[in-house]
Amino acid sequence: MKPINVLNSPSSSSPAGVAAQDIQTLAAGQARSLHARTPMALRVMRGRAWVTIEAEPEGAGGQAAGDVFLHAGQTFWVGARQHLVLEPLGQGALQFCWRAAGAVRHDVAENDARAGWPAAQASGTCGA
Repeated sequence: MKPINVLNSPSSSSPAGVAAQDIQTLAAGQARSLHARTPMALRVMRGRAWVTIEAEPEGAGGQAAGDVFLHAGQTFWVGARQHLVLEPLGQGALQFCWRAAGAVRHDVAENDARAGWPAAQASGTCGA
């Protein structure tokens, strides 16, 4: 397993561009298994997330196995055929958006550019 990763980037608490039905909530102590059939974006809207990435299938080309911790406003890009386990970090609930990466990338790049953030930063909105 790879070392623990914490993404540190500018964050936005504003859920602009996100439809209410796109936001999912996990209470403290709950976990959710997420399977990416296509490239996906996991956007933390509120709270902090503990993401455990399982070893990728042969030739999937996604993230290495390990743990990543995300804060509100951060987006984690997931490769096709990867499996994640997501849970809130700490005692608070976690609100997140799990959408196809193609539907999110343009909005993220546009918002990051307006905010003056480098394109490689993990942040932006999870909207269509």
